[in-house]
Parts: sequence; C-alpha cells; structure tokens
Amino acid sequence: IFTGFVSDVTEQLHAVDSVCAPSDRAPLGRVIFETQLYGIPVLASDSGGNSEIIENGVTGYLYSLGHIDELAMKH
Repeated sequence: IFTGFVSDVTEQLHAVDSVCAPSDRAPLGRVIFETQLYGIPVLASDSGGNSEIIENGVTGYLYSLGHIDELAMKH
C-alpha cells in the first residue's frame, strides 16, 4: 500500500500482515517501531539498529543489506 504521508497509521496497519522497510539510508526507521506496536512482523535489512530491535524469525525478518534476492525469499 503506497499512501504517501499518513498522520494516523492505525487503519492501514490493521489491513496488512507484514511491513517491508527496505531502506538502506535510515539507521533505524520509525516505521519499524510503529509496526511492532501492532504486533506486525517487519522485513528489514540487518543494517543500523534494525538487528537490535527485530528478533529475526520472531518479531520480523532480517536480510543482508544489498542482497535483494534474500529479501525476495522472505515470506
């Protein structure tokens, strides 16, 4: 879902099963925290602080930064 800026994400997060945050520039994206508050798994690279707040296979899935093929295999 690409909506642009949304001030209240509650409705959007209730409509999804997971969230992909593939940024290689944000050391720790706010979207990860927001998604985890709703108990939704996050797919993100293992860069920055992502690996500190995402428990791989439990609260989400991590892939090696720059390995898009690895990201594509996460489901």
